[in-house]
Amino acid sequence: MKKAIEALLETYGSAMQRQRGAESVNFWGFLQPVRVTGLSEVRRQAGILGEEAVERFRFVSPPEPEVREGDFLLLQGRKFRVCRCQGYFEKDTMVCRQGVCMEVGA
Repeated sequence: MKKAIEALLETYGSAMQRQRGAESVNFWGFLQPVRVTGLSEVRRQAGILGEEAVERFRFVSPPEPEVREGDFLLLQGRKFRVCRCQGYFEKDTMVCRQGVCMEVGA
């Protein structure tokens, strides 16, 4: 399973970068918008003209480099802050990391 996910990321993923402080690491991963199915799932934040909806994105990355909450992901000139991240395991072996992030400065 791990080799299959690595092959998928390398073949169909996008070149991304993880930033943590002054450190940055390149890797191949997926990033896509989360489809909102109900009003309760829309996150809101205070904006200049009142509350506004904030779109969330789901990402999938290889086990290395480590991605954790608070890191930033860069993709095609856009910057995303990782809100949640967890490893996906098969038989005690991490095969990928997945989580949710929000675009910074959008």
